[in-house]
Amino acid sequence: MRNKTCKIGLSLAVALMLSSAALAAPETQLPAFETLDANVDGYISVEEAQEGKMLTDTFESADGNKDHMLDKVEYASVLAE
Repeated sequence: MRNKTCKIGLSLAVALMLSSAALAAPETQLPAFETLDANVDGYISVEEAQEGKMLTDTFESADGNKDHMLDKVEYASVLAE
């Protein structure tokens, strides 16, 4: 009986941990580069980023060359964070 109780307790603990991890995950995950690049020019503009719900601070920190556009490499740095 004690082993059964321990197994149930362990199962509940694991389930709680998994549900907590899901709740702690970012609410807004960024879409694929191609989804944000609405005009298909190979860059994400400030306007496209805002339409895709990307935070301005995130955009500005990823814009390494400060050209007000993200290329695929710059966008990948956002995804890696």
